[in-house]
Amino acid sequence: RNPLQVIMALSESIIDDDDLPRIQGDAHEIVEASKRISEIVNDLSTHARDARTTGNSSINLSDIADKSMEISKHTRNLSSIEVVKQYTDEAVVIGSSSELTQVITNFVNNAVDAMNDEGKLWLITNKSEDKCSISVKDNGSGMDEATQKKIFDPFFTTKEPGKGTGLGLHVVRKIIEKHDAKLELKSKLGEGTTFTIIFPSTKKIST
Repeated sequence: RNPLQVIMALSESIIDDDDLPRIQGDAHEIVEASKRISEIVNDLSTHARDARTTGNSSINLSDIADKSMEISKHTRNLSSIEVVKQYTDEAVVIGSSSELTQVITNFVNNAVDAMNDEGKLWLITNKSEDKCSISVKDNGSGMDEATQKKIFDPFFTTKEPGKGTGLGLHVVRKIIEKHDAKLELKSKLGEGTTFTIIFPSTKKIST
């Protein structure tokens, strides 16, 4: 998951290696890791440009879902995750693309963690009358009621020490409130979790 470390390790191994086939194999891995770094830089550059734009832009929620998946693939193993996209093109809201991408990326990352890198992930966008919504659903471990009541508290985390700050969902809730949106959480232990954000489709975010 860290292509720079791959490049450094393989480069060091090549220095004192005289086995040509092995050197060629290592060189191939270095090229692939370099391409991976290029993808990461491109995605982060795009995200940074979005962050500099106005917070009252017209945003297609399906685009936010796709962008979040692109960012998550750099920090999570998605090779064994089946992704189901159920999009409505008309699901458009007014807000900050950068902040909403941060929110959905957080949901996706948590979903992958809850499935232990293997399972089914749904990305769903909807529009009805003057409301739009985006959902991230997984069939992972789910949460009991006691955990659901605490997950948005600052510094609360269910992850192992060193793997979570506990700030992610607390920040998520602040961003959702800033967009005058509502968050719905549905989860059942052993059956999975669904996060749904419901937006007013044309109302600008608070300043």
